[in-house]
Amino acid sequence: PNPSRQECTFVPPDARPTRVTLFPSSTNGLTEATAGPLSGRLLTVSFVGELLAVDPSSGHTDVLATGFGAWPVDVVTQGPDEPFPGTIWVAAHLQERIQVFEPVPR
Repeated sequence: PNPSRQECTFVPPDARPTRVTLFPSSTNGLTEATAGPLSGRLLTVSFVGELLAVDPSSGHTDVLATGFGAWPVDVVTQGPDEPFPGTIWVAAHLQERIQVFEPVPR
């Protein structure tokens, strides 16, 4: 990044913003759910095969699913005006497949 082109903003070490959460293993993909019961939450997948949902306001993290595949590499969600709104799509690299999840309201 080149600060002179305003590609990034330097934050001195003593002025770091508060972190939202920490993950115990490598995480891949990051998306915001904009439809369905998880709307407003950040979703990611961990290298050990967990689908995680983070509430940005509280930092609370829920494990939504496990055991669906090893080495997931990305996660995307469908918005309210897209086909299958609110569904979550995860690319599982080792299994060479796409896993689709449909959240249900609690």
